[in-house]
Amino acid sequence: MTCSDDSTPKQKLFYVIVLFILLLITSVVSAQTNPLKNVEAEEEIFQIVYKPQSPRGGIPAFLRYIQRNLKYPKQARSMGIEGTVIIRFMVAKNGEITQCQVLKSLHPSCHEAVIRVLKKSPKWRPGSARGPIHNLFKRVAVTFKLD
Repeated sequence: MTCSDDSTPKQKLFYVIVLFILLLITSVVSAQTNPLKNVEAEEEIFQIVYKPQSPRGGIPAFLRYIQRNLKYPKQARSMGIEGTVIIRFMVAKNGEITQCQVLKSLHPSCHEAVIRVLKKSPKWRPGSARGPIHNLFKRVAVTFKLD
């Protein structure tokens, strides 16, 4: 069963179809020769227990802390700068805020003011995943608006 140059187009098509069918049968047979031996009727379901990090006293207390301690930077105020600063930070295992990273800035004085207040904030309750306490990241958005 060879396909030579003097074969007719119908013969060539026939050989291609036969080859395709053989490949298909081979793949089906090889898939069936690898049975799943360890399949049980009952599946084990894994659940990740995640407890997010949180400020002591809760979010309302943390927002009050920011409102009381964050000062509108004089330079940004004189330039009429308004908008939102977004900072990503890590709550370490000991509850301290570290690794502050600016994701969105208005002016250096604005994000520096937010970072300064965050780093001085009371310790947070660290987060956990699957039991142990982990260093986890959090984001905060602070809006600067002129009166």
